[in-house]
Amino acid sequence: MDRIRIVTGSESPSESRGWTAQLGAALIFAGIVALLAVAIQVPGQELLFGWLVLATGAAESVHAFHQRKSTAFLMHIIQGVAALPVALFVVARVSGAFVVDSERWILLFAPYLIVVGAFRLISAFWLKFPGRFWAALDGAVTLMLGIIAPAIWPRRVYGPWLLGSALGVSFILRGWSLIMFANEARRSAKPVDKPARAA
Repeated sequence: MDRIRIVTGSESPSESRGWTAQLGAALIFAGIVALLAVAIQVPGQELLFGWLVLATGAAESVHAFHQRKSTAFLMHIIQGVAALPVALFVVARVSGAFVVDSERWILLFAPYLIVVGAFRLISAFWLKFPGRFWAALDGAVTLMLGIIAPAIWPRRVYGPWLLGSALGVSFILRGWSLIMFANEARRSAKPVDKPARAA
């Protein structure tokens, strides 16, 4: 229970768990949208991916604000901060300030994936919160995708397909890890009459 309080910053974290699960569901939805955009080859996919990163970063930042008295603040705000360069790029692209080849978007998204993935992986091992296995898996895969993407981006065949797939998988894993955290936290909080499970 103490570990849950440290992560959520609440003596009664049921509302926090609910918001966390909803954020997880929203991220899974964003991941599915990214993968569908790749599958049906939506025109201007890269810009759509940019908007998805912007939206998910904003959602994580809002959630971080509600968790500002706990370690969860840092866990969520990093995603928002990492999304800022992508957000600026999207705004500049929409305003017509500049146009960049589609493959070069990967060089913008790769640092985002690396920062977010590395931080999630470190947080899972450092904080040891409920459901940390899923957070560690999410972080490891996201980090790996961020490292692989720039290594193969010059090959035009990978372009938007690689970018959308990497972001989609990252969003889905992030969402799933948040839902699993909420579920594990609920289970850990329930058995007050079973002190043996307090660890």
